[in-house]
Amino acid sequence: MSLALTHVPDLDDQNDAAVLVMSIETDRVALRRALEGCRTKPKPRRVHALRVATRRLQSALELAAVVGAKPDLRLRRQLNELLPTLSPLRDSHVARQTVEGLAASTPALDSLLELFARREHRLERQVVARLSAFDVVEFERGVSALTSRLRELFAPDTSRPALAAALRGALAERHLEVERRRRRANAERPKSLHRLRLTLKSYRYALDALAAALPLPREGQQASQVLAQLQDQLGGAHDAHLLAETARLWAKKRHKLRRLAQTLQQTSDAAQRAGAEAAAQARLAWPLAHEKATPESLR
Repeated sequence: MSLALTHVPDLDDQNDAAVLVMSIETDRVALRRALEGCRTKPKPRRVHALRVATRRLQSALELAAVVGAKPDLRLRRQLNELLPTLSPLRDSHVARQTVEGLAASTPALDSLLELFARREHRLERQVVARLSAFDVVEFERGVSALTSRLRELFAPDTSRPALAAALRGALAERHLEVERRRRRANAERPKSLHRLRLTLKSYRYALDALAAALPLPREGQQASQVLAQLQDQLGGAHDAHLLAETARLWAKKRHKLRRLAQTLQQTSDAAQRAGAEAAAQARLAWPLAHEKATPESLR
């Protein structure tokens, strides 16, 4: 697999603020819509949508902070609390769907599905309760204050080229971190693959947030999609690992689950190897190479 992020024109100084504000507003709306749905019924698609919107908004706010529009503590706390609230339920959703895809004749299948149903019911109640306490008014106020500050920073009398360079530096940091994580990825250490996946998300969402200010050619426009493919490959490995670990723990008290737990562990091992191989084969080209600058020089 090749992660070819080739020629990217200069950032348009006149559009940086507008592009970031647009990205933040888009993510804000997506988060609000998903939040309202999850408050009613945290179905798998709604939980996934809320998690994605949260990560995208966090990434855009990190870029804003780089140029001096730092989100206030309350807004950051609100967003930081969402993922730990949603992740256990999301993991349970994915694990149950995976188990449902197994052959009906699989030993102890019904027992495992029953355990997941009980866990999901408990987690759904927790998610609804926590999301109901989410202060939407405070959230909107925090986002509005940040976008106003961002517009001020990119006013006509400011040094927009310097701010644009800071954003390139932020992309460079993410690029370098992906490379560091990619080289450390190891099938024997599933957490290393998971950390790489999270870093890929951060880089991909940052590229997406600045896409309108970084008009890419046809090859470059596919960069986010290619990054997402590797992200999905590693996501499959992570999900398989979590399912195998859950089944193994439950099998300690429910002996009839042992054989199924062993099968799921073998599936996980294969997924870790496939993920590590995909990471090892990936080659990530620096997207601003036309400027004769390296990620190190923009840090």
